Amino acid sequence: MRNTPGTFPIRLKALPGEALDSWLEALAHRLHTPLGDVLNGLGLHALDDELPVGSATTETLTRRLTPGMAASIAQATGTPVATLHAMTLAHYDQRVLDLDPRSGLALNATRWGRSTGARFCSDCLAESGGRWQLIWRLGWSFACIRHNRLLADHCPQCRSRQRTRAPATREIPHPGRCPNTLQADSSDPGRRRCDADLAQAATPLLDADHPVLDAQRLVYVIADSGTVALGPYADHPRSALEALADLRALVGEILLHAPRQTLAERLPAGLPISADELNALFAPPDVGTQTRLGIHSPKSAAMTAAGVVLAVNVLTRPDIQQAGTAARWIIQGDDREFRPSLGRRLLAPWGRGTTETLRAIQLATVGPQLQTVYQLRYRVQTSRPGTLLDDVPARRLCSLPAALWPELALPLVPPELHDYRIMRPALSCLLGLVGNRQSIDVIAERLGQATSGFMASRMLGHLREHQQWPDIQAALIHIADYLDTHPASIDYERRQRIDYTLLLPDDQWADIARKCDVVRGTGALARLFRSYVFLRISGLPARLAPPTCTPENDSGRTQHAMRYRRLTPALLTHLDHAAEEFLRRNGITDEPVTWYPPDTLLHGLSLPGYHPSEIDIKELHRLIRHDEMTATQAATHLHTTIDVVRCLLDRHPAPDTSERRSWPAPVSDTVRAVLDAATFARLYVDQRKSLRAIGELCGVKADVIRGIADEYRIPIRTPKEYRHRQEITREWLHEQYVTRRRTLADIAEETGMTMSNVAKWARTHKIPLRPRGGASHDESLRIRDTARQAPCLLRPTLNGLSAEERLRRFVKASAYPTLGAAARDMGVNGPTLVTQINRLARELGGPLLERAERGRPMKLTPLGKRVVRAAMDWLPKP
Repeated sequence: MRNTPGTFPIRLKALPGEALDSWLEALAHRLHTPLGDVLNGLGLHALDDELPVGSATTETLTRRLTPGMAASIAQATGTPVATLHAMTLAHYDQRVLDLDPRSGLALNATRWGRSTGARFCSDCLAESGGRWQLIWRLGWSFACIRHNRLLADHCPQCRSRQRTRAPATREIPHPGRCPNTLQADSSDPGRRRCDADLAQAATPLLDADHPVLDAQRLVYVIADSGTVALGPYADHPRSALEALADLRALVGEILLHAPRQTLAERLPAGLPISADELNALFAPPDVGTQTRLGIHSPKSAAMTAAGVVLAVNVLTRPDIQQAGTAARWIIQGDDREFRPSLGRRLLAPWGRGTTETLRAIQLATVGPQLQTVYQLRYRVQTSRPGTLLDDVPARRLCSLPAALWPELALPLVPPELHDYRIMRPALSCLLGLVGNRQSIDVIAERLGQATSGFMASRMLGHLREHQQWPDIQAALIHIADYLDTHPASIDYERRQRIDYTLLLPDDQWADIARKCDVVRGTGALARLFRSYVFLRISGLPARLAPPTCTPENDSGRTQHAMRYRRLTPALLTHLDHAAEEFLRRNGITDEPVTWYPPDTLLHGLSLPGYHPSEIDIKELHRLIRHDEMTATQAATHLHTTIDVVRCLLDRHPAPDTSERRSWPAPVSDTVRAVLDAATFARLYVDQRKSLRAIGELCGVKADVIRGIADEYRIPIRTPKEYRHRQEITREWLHEQYVTRRRTLADIAEETGMTMSNVAKWARTHKIPLRPRGGASHDESLRIRDTARQAPCLLRPTLNGLSAEERLRRFVKASAYPTLGAAARDMGVNGPTLVTQINRLARELGGPLLERAERGRPMKLTPLGKRVVRAAMDWLPKP
């Protein structure tokens, strides 16, 4: 049976916030009794099974009290049990420290600094008669917020740290005096106590609003509250233990890796920190412990204060991106180019046991210095950069076509990277890279090998060099995040494994052609629309189509022209029904034919390419059907690119406005009456007449004759099979093509040849050909002649059919306060006017307008003023 301890004759009240060992020492001093006798009087010897490893010392008791120990001390001293527990480090357990349940020692994962020892405030010791605060034992304490003073690190006389070991139990304590033993020397061989008055320790006084005191108050608030929800933690509150782990890790990163010169410039004023201290920041580890910089506190209270102030300045910013910007000075020690070794160091975690919030701040900090692959992989441009994932990016790859949807690809592709057929597969790879730990080669393989990792990396490098790369990167991340939260209704990985050889067979196409009044029933047009359906449902690029889905003998430009001329909403509906049937035959019954993410994902971003959504689709249909423009002409008229026009016409075919509504047409019956199979073979095969020539004999177009050839199963010759039937001399061709600047079409019509034959004669005579496209048309050639007479400043803009119109609109819009007001008054579409002026700015090499802001109208830049003056002088009066 345990003996019940007696009560002390004198009772001493504990001070608010006082440590248990300080109170016991003060009690022993008041009783004028050795400390060991006081400990014995507490009755703890009867609680051997509850005592920590070793004897019951003031040091071990201050860590944690068991219920039995607290009850025994309370009975002996008359102090409430709750007060006793509040005087131990257990008061901060799971808020500042993580204490071992048995020994009461702070675990290394949460301990900052030595496991023993304490700083102190000399004014507090003087006022309390040498009583010590519990919070001084924490590595987080570096200033006294009551006396606005930096805490002292050591005794003013012997320069040793305080409370590093348990006090002597055979002596009466002297509160407020240094208990450390002085080293013996020849004049005084005995061991004696230092006994210096610690209240005489001199430390700097700080202003009441000094950042060191503000940082100390914040740390104490975190320790008392137990949770943190400020700044970057607002959306993801964390416990005090986790937030202080982040703060400790950031202090270590600052003091270890920040440039010394920059660190010295940013130190708070009034702290006694020498240049030598900047090169030896951390105290050595305790004897027998493993060296781990993350658990060490700086050597002095001054350096601790400096580190915490600089770290708090980062962690109290409103959001993660602003915190990353505030911390960027830490890693900007040099301006050397990115190296793999530097990248590994930048991405190395700033500490163990830290939160995802600190990791996000780190990624936002190092983002601009990372390679573009890592910028996408870690999503550094988002409001919360994240660590790499496994499952979400893997699921996203199923929602990605091998070639990115053109509606999203076109705005991302800068005009100088004109071949967006290469960029679309590369952009899909980059979307798969967002948040994904897999290599870009693996991603390219999973996306059907439409491109290679090398090519995708190369395209990424081109995008990185563009001035709008931050917005391009943000767009890629927005799309990836959308696909993660709204997966596509189509499993593109499954569709890539389908055999498309039997897609849209000839009989099915012939039936669709009859229903939709398409002139040609089989053959080349069937292969063309088979290719179209393949691209529409597979997500693969055209070069991966099987031979049956590949048009023969027609260039890509010709394929597009034939397709949008014949594609109508009714025909598209029939093609989609055929696609549904094909998918059902391949076991896909739970997916739509096509699926596209909303183009609103790119709204609000400044991207280098063209947005298809900015084009008036009704106007485009009118230009194609009513004005019978080519895609190139329509693109020039709408101030966009031909790729945008093709995308819109593939997605939204122009309605058929012709009067022809049934098939076979009467004209075809007439042709059949004149051209039976034998006659057609004699004219086309034996006499080698062209389809155009045969059509002229029958009074119909060549397309009708081509359809008859398909019906008779007579193969159409390729351009290589034509032979020169007429010789053209070099002098005549040079006169017509170079001097008179006639087009190949004009010359071909005059000679009765095809354009390809005329081009062959030009190459034979070594006459350089002009580039293909709108620039070689008659109107463009006349514009080019006119441009030679224009002022030098305006010549770069005079490159198309609507060049003068763009200049006139810019001159007129420059007189308005805003472009919106100008567009309304001029009767033009607002986005169209903005696109035209942006095009002029690109062609002239600089901005023309300073956009309007609140209270200030838009105004011309110096370049814009020169352009307006030159245009007004040169343009003919309307």
